[in-house]
Amino acid sequence: MPTSRRRGFALLAALWMVVAIAAVALAFATEARARRALALGASDRAAERAAALGGLAIARGRLERVLRDQQVTGAGAGALRSADPWLDADSLFTDTIDVGGIRVRVHATDLGASLFVNTVQEEDLRNFVAYVTSDYSTADEIAQGVADWIDLDDLPRLRGGERDEYVAAGRLVLPPNRQLRDVDELRDVKGMTPAIFAELRPYLTTLGTGRINVNSAPVPVLHAITGMTDDVIARIMSARSAHRRIQSLAEIMVAPAQGRPGTAPGVQAQIARRVAFDVSDLELTVNVVRPSDPRPETLRAVVQRAGTQSFISWTSW
Repeated sequence: MPTSRRRGFALLAALWMVVAIAAVALAFATEARARRALALGASDRAAERAAALGGLAIARGRLERVLRDQQVTGAGAGALRSADPWLDADSLFTDTIDVGGIRVRVHATDLGASLFVNTVQEEDLRNFVAYVTSDYSTADEIAQGVADWIDLDDLPRLRGGERDEYVAAGRLVLPPNRQLRDVDELRDVKGMTPAIFAELRPYLTTLGTGRINVNSAPVPVLHAITGMTDDVIARIMSARSAHRRIQSLAEIMVAPAQGRPGTAPGVQAQIARRVAFDVSDLELTVNVVRPSDPRPETLRAVVQRAGTQSFISWTSW
């Protein structure tokens, strides 16, 4: 083979070698950039989580401080808030909180103002749904459907449904026969529609102790307590509109009067097991404020009251 041809082949081989090396180098560089981006993302995520945890600790500190400094002063709404410092807990977090250069926003929700759907009795759930929707038949179907969705057996109620009924109806989501992990699971319960769910959702929770705070619960939630008649609820709302804190059942029970028996002792005892007069558990939602991050970290926690202190009973990212 002529020398010039051999040199041509050698040059071509060298060029291919250069191209191969460049391709490998580019692949390594691309992978390195990807790994660096992942590392930076993980670092930012870790910093956001640390800030959220710091925000939760600061929020607990504020909540405990108002409990320790509690003094019933003033009149009207001011006296009402000072009598139960957690009654308007969200007002403690109107500003954002700086945690190591990262700002977080805290929102507090009184869980006693919502209906704890995992433990509510079928009759009480029926009364609640009927009040919200003004449709007793639909309320009966939903109450039975929720009961079958949660209970551990496979025996369907007359208007409810277990797995066989859902399969026969061609539904993709079947009853798990366990307590709800999230209120959104109710979307798949037999009888539920998007419109009805939208009406019910603001009043429901899967967190807390299940006791309903008569000083903060809205009227639909109060209707979920068996024995809470229209007269009793009217007394509650009248006291609240006058900025008067209800401290006992005796203040709201209907006394016997001419032609009216009043609230029976058995009913009063039933109500007493369901209600509370103080805010005992709060859901705190801690949001990291990062305009540059389309999905900043969010931490949810349940903070429960214990005298002048608090403890965290549940957290979720």
